[in-house]
Amino acid sequence: MPNENTTEQTTYEAKRAELLADIAKAQAKVDGLNEKLAKLDAVEANSAAIDALKAGDAVSYLFGRALNKRVLSGVIVATGKNDKAVLQLKVQTGEGLDAELNLIDSSALLMSAEAVLKAQEEIDAAVAEAQRLAAEAAAAKAAAGEGGQA
Repeated sequence: MPNENTTEQTTYEAKRAELLADIAKAQAKVDGLNEKLAKLDAVEANSAAIDALKAGDAVSYLFGRALNKRVLSGVIVATGKNDKAVLQLKVQTGEGLDAELNLIDSSALLMSAEAVLKAQEEIDAAVAEAQRLAAEAAAAKAAAGEGGQA
């Protein structure tokens, strides 16, 4: 009998862990959709200002993905709409030989100082979390290495 309870407990724990993993995946998807919705709402709320942008205007924007994401400021060189009717901007950051041209869409624009600060805080938090996880993984690897040598 005790073996039967152990098997049932193991099955329960495995099924519970699987369901928790499914919930985490679903929550990540919901979070992603909420982020897209917030970007869409921000574009709509700022649509008049965005539509008025022209070459020579200064802008701040998010550029890059994941841990390479950063807040940049630059000057619009050109504007136009893509095949999905989304306003795109060619923005120059830096000067001279250090100048970069980035093609962004209007959802990357940060239309206020508060938006710039919030975006930078989110980037800093993501980098800190990645560094923490990397340190934990390195410590676990070192501990496993020590245990394997003993």
